[in-house]
Order: sequence, then structure tokens, then C-alpha cells
Amino acid sequence: AGAALLTTVHSREELLGLEALLRAEEIPYRLVERGAGAPVKVIAGFSVYDTDVFVREDRLSDAQTLLQATVEAAEQEEVDE
Repeated sequence: AGAALLTTVHSREELLGLEALLRAEEIPYRLVERGAGAPVKVIAGFSVYDTDVFVREDRLSDAQTLLQATVEAAEQEEVDE
């Protein structure tokens, strides 16, 4: 199966959270750093560029459902505070 773009993350915290979710559900993923992200990450330990998160096409629907549920839960927490 080919790879499909799930989302683009904009921070290290967002990336770490998404990676944990995908691993917990055993959804294979691949990260692609935008711009000069990879070399900057190696030198500085983090990247200021966005990261695209790809999953296998046959798991895209599962990953989208997981991501949407997580976003909705986070939004509900903000409302409840």
C-alpha cells in the first residue's frame, strides 16, 4: 500500500503526541520534515519547520478517525475548563 498524508504538525509537542497515538494503535507512519527541517533538527535538536505525517493508505481512515477523536476531546477539555 502507498502512503497518504494524514496531517502536518507545527510543534514538537504536537508531533510527540501524534506519534504516541499512532504507535498505541499500531498504525505505521512516516515523518517528512519540510524545508531545511532535518539538518536543523540534527544540529539544534529540534526543527522550526513543519513535519508532514504520512500513514499507509489502507490505514488512513483509522488514523483520521483517531486524530479527529483526539482533537474533539482536546476541544471539549478547553470548553470544560
